[in-house]
This record gives sequence, structure tokens and C-alpha cells, in this order.
Amino acid sequence: MSCTLVTAPSFPQLLVRLLDDIQENCRQNPLAPKWIITPTSTVANHLRLQVGKKAGPHTFAGVRVIPLSSFTRHLGNQATGLAGLRWGPTLDLLLFELVEQVPSSS
Repeated sequence: MSCTLVTAPSFPQLLVRLLDDIQENCRQNPLAPKWIITPTSTVANHLRLQVGKKAGPHTFAGVRVIPLSSFTRHLGNQATGLAGLRWGPTLDLLLFELVEQVPSSS
């Protein structure tokens, strides 16, 4: 399993690239799980609709689109076995720390 960070200068360009990558990945690995983590629930809902349109008559199996806050909450629940808060300032601080570590050239 591998993770890929995809960037683009605009959201429409990123969306086209992402949808093409999802389609290709579904062709190559039809049953493998595919997770797309988005910054917000609004983006997740929009992307779910776009993935459905791109699939057309085909099936995109194993594609899960989830907002970052939900993803980190699920990870925390799995790691600790405890249900965490729905939002906390530590998430913002953690994200800030992670983004600060990414080289500006990436």
C-alpha cells in the first residue's frame, strides 16, 4: 500500500487529475481500498458526487472519501479505544506542525 500527495495550482485542475488517478487505480486494482482525505466535509461531498459522475456505468469499488477531521478522529479511536472530542485545538496544532515540516518546494 502506498500514499500519494497530489497538488495542483487550482482546485479544478486538481479535481481532473484526482478523478483520472482514481479511475486508473480502480482499473488496475479493482478491489483494493482507496482513501481520499479532504480538508472539509463540503469538499468530501462535492468529490463524492464527482467520483460518481466519473464512474458512469462502471463501478469504483473501495473508494472512500472522508474529511480530515473524521479521519483523524477514527485514527484516534482506533489507537486509544476511546471516543475523542469532535474538535479540539490539538488537531489544529498538529496540522500546523505537519504542514510546517513539508518543504516549500514540494
